[in-house]
Amino acid sequence: MNKPWLRSYGDIPEIIGDIPFDSLAGMFVSCVKKYGNKVAFHSFGCTMTYDQVADYACRFSEYLCFDRKLNPGERIALMLPNTFQYFVAFFGAILAGMVVVNVNPMYTSSELYHQLVDSTPSLLVVTSSLAHVVEEASEKEGFPVRSVVVTRIGDLLSFSKRHALALYTKYIRRLPMVKNVGSLHTESLRSILFKPGSSSFDVVSKSFTETFGGIYSKLDDVAVLQYTGGTTGVPRGAMLTHGNFLSNIMQIMCWFKGSTLDFGNSMIVTALPVYHIFSLTVNFLTSFYAGFDNLLIIDPRDTSMLLKTLRSYRSRANIFAGVNTLFNSMMNHKDFRGADFSGYDWIMSGGSSTLEETSRRWTNLTGTVINESYGLTETSPAVCCMPMGNSEFKSSIGVPIPSTDVILIDENNNIVPIGTPGEICIKGPQVMKGYWGSDDEANKVFTSDGYLRTGDIAVMDEEGFFRIVDRKKDVIIVSGFNVYPSEIEEVLAKCPKVVESAIVGVDDSSSGERIKAVIVPRDSSLTSQEVIDFCSKFLTRYKIPRIVEFRDSLPKSPVGKVLRRLVK
Repeated sequence: MNKPWLRSYGDIPEIIGDIPFDSLAGMFVSCVKKYGNKVAFHSFGCTMTYDQVADYACRFSEYLCFDRKLNPGERIALMLPNTFQYFVAFFGAILAGMVVVNVNPMYTSSELYHQLVDSTPSLLVVTSSLAHVVEEASEKEGFPVRSVVVTRIGDLLSFSKRHALALYTKYIRRLPMVKNVGSLHTESLRSILFKPGSSSFDVVSKSFTETFGGIYSKLDDVAVLQYTGGTTGVPRGAMLTHGNFLSNIMQIMCWFKGSTLDFGNSMIVTALPVYHIFSLTVNFLTSFYAGFDNLLIIDPRDTSMLLKTLRSYRSRANIFAGVNTLFNSMMNHKDFRGADFSGYDWIMSGGSSTLEETSRRWTNLTGTVINESYGLTETSPAVCCMPMGNSEFKSSIGVPIPSTDVILIDENNNIVPIGTPGEICIKGPQVMKGYWGSDDEANKVFTSDGYLRTGDIAVMDEEGFFRIVDRKKDVIIVSGFNVYPSEIEEVLAKCPKVVESAIVGVDDSSSGERIKAVIVPRDSSLTSQEVIDFCSKFLTRYKIPRIVEFRDSLPKSPVGKVLRRLVK
């Protein structure tokens, strides 16, 4: 297939060229030296500069290496929302040559246990409000974590904000102070970072290659295990290397050349959680490299607080990333008009498709356009994006970014003609190294000539713009999160009143899709609410079915496999 999308590139280069760093640690050191006292992050009215991030990250890195005596390549799990602590812990682990394992803070103890058993991290960093989830998981056989570092939301904020949040936590939310998590070795992040005698960035950077990750990490080394069901439907840890992330950062930076962004005066709003691959790469790592101010939103579900924060920063913020659910929740709020998006240079959708009706309504209310993008965990994630000069909504995921080749193939692995649906297959430096501990699974998702099979069906027009038309797999996308039917069906199989079930997605104007459980009951007394309550014991909120339907039987193939496509 030729590359008609190159005609839309303008000044954007076709390839990214050589990566200027040997690792993410090298990028981090370079950025700190370049930006120094410039503000990197904003949270709860407080700020943290590049220098401050560096000092804290070096102290945490020292703790990992010398206090806990962990080795390069060991895994460090982060179960944190969008707080200063996430970025400190992330870069601290990277400096020490270790591998970050991102964990969804909304996970139940069962979900947490399964991910940690698979990834075998030595240490877990978690907010105190979630310590009970870790303790429950730790009571199960084979729990791998040996040490837990606990932090409170306000630990790195100013004195007044820190104590205000502490009082709120203690007396309003009535959460207990956490000193120990079960029988695990437990320490406070704040005590680690403010330990007397800890090294500063200036001291460490002088002997960086002898002390931290520069001596250990190479471009082909794994930096992050990012869990996804992805193209296989079974939760796997995608091994994303330093080279994968740095390539994707450079690809996105090349894409910025098609914009009018003033890098030195730009502020990106990070409402999407940084444990999600889109926000990790685009909102965090790329903006850190570009020198953007980063406005952190700890809980975008609190729409009133989100809009209040956006109003406070409306003269500064100019880049916003969201998903269909977030755009709708803001537009449906009574205070939305006061947020004023007219000064924003780039509004993008990442994590899931934004419905056409949502985009049109957004443009009518704000005068700005939501630009679609496309990617997946296995590609670090960016693959396609709408050109940044786009002035009207187009039902398209855009065109491939630099150094990325996208082909569409049929079931016989033949490239399809323009305008014909085919499976998206991707080749580029951002494509993962493979799945953690599962070479067989990785081999299944690559073609014989090295393209990653995505399981998504799309068409390409004559200009090289792609449009998603269907999903080859049965993955359900709820507010940007992948939900895998087999996981929910396995939970329902434990219910004594259920014979069998099939999980499907149905269209929803707010969240993109809703989960529907179609059940053959064993006991006629089974109610929809009982099904929902049962699932709530094992699954996080967005995985719980919202629609329950009872049937006498489910359609099956000749070998007895439930045919979900016929259930809908």
